Amino acid sequence: MKVPQTNDSERQRAKEIILEIIRASGGKFEGKIRLYKTFMFAHLYHFEDHNRILSNWPIVHMPQGHGIDDADSLIAELANERKLSVSYKPNGPYQEAQYETTSSNNSWFLTQEAIESIKRSAEFVRGKSATQLSDYVHENSRSWNVGDSGKELNIYIDALSDEEYSQEQGHIGRISESIEAIFRD
Repeated sequence: MKVPQTNDSERQRAKEIILEIIRASGGKFEGKIRLYKTFMFAHLYHFEDHNRILSNWPIVHMPQGHGIDDADSLIAELANERKLSVSYKPNGPYQEAQYETTSSNNSWFLTQEAIESIKRSAEFVRGKSATQLSDYVHENSRSWNVGDSGKELNIYIDALSDEEYSQEQGHIGRISESIEAIFRD
């Protein structure tokens, strides 16, 4: 499944998902990597529960797992719109981002089903460190393991069973062979 190009409404939807993640976490959320994973898990839960895509916003391959494409820009826009505040606290010798919603306004872009998927994702990551979540993704995510750094991931292959994935790979292999045969002739 190829994810279509994004537009302004998808950008707004991605921002609303980020805000809803923070709302579902009690209005405060720690860590950029944790935010990225929660965003990705919300998409998978929504697909699993409702057989629909939560958003078309790109999720990309990063060294620590899945990342929200252009996340810094989305977060900066939310801060400029005064919907989100960002602060930093020490985490060892580094600074860790802290996100806090500044209003409880409901989303115009999210259905109740979408909000429930986001809440499920927030509950899954609650109490887990960025390292734990990254290790989990590295061990379990087919899309991350076959993806290329910086490229958009098709996270929905993670929703397939091993048998379904193997069948799909077989279909793709046969189609590729047919196309190569056409160009050889």
